[in-house]
Amino acid sequence: MKIIDSHTHIVPEKIAVVVQKMLLEKWGLHSFGVMTEKGLLEKMEDAGIDMSVVLCVAEKPSVVESANNIVISACQNPRLRALGTIHPDYEDVKAE
Repeated sequence: MKIIDSHTHIVPEKIAVVVQKMLLEKWGLHSFGVMTEKGLLEKMEDAGIDMSVVLCVAEKPSVVESANNIVISACQNPRLRALGTIHPDYEDVKAE
């Protein structure tokens, strides 16, 4: 039997601390570990999770492509699968 975590988030290492701080200050949300690909894989190992679905968030249209590229890149690891994002004001939804 495989254990799959179907709702995880990752962000680039260079903004992980900023994103975690914003989540806490703006919404009172605590992240479970470091929100990077490496941090997620470490937590998966600790918890015995075989695979995770990684999601991204585009809080504005200008970050849709870069957010999706982050999770697509993470899929090079066979233990990760991506679920992309779109923003309601993004112009080329069909192409993305």
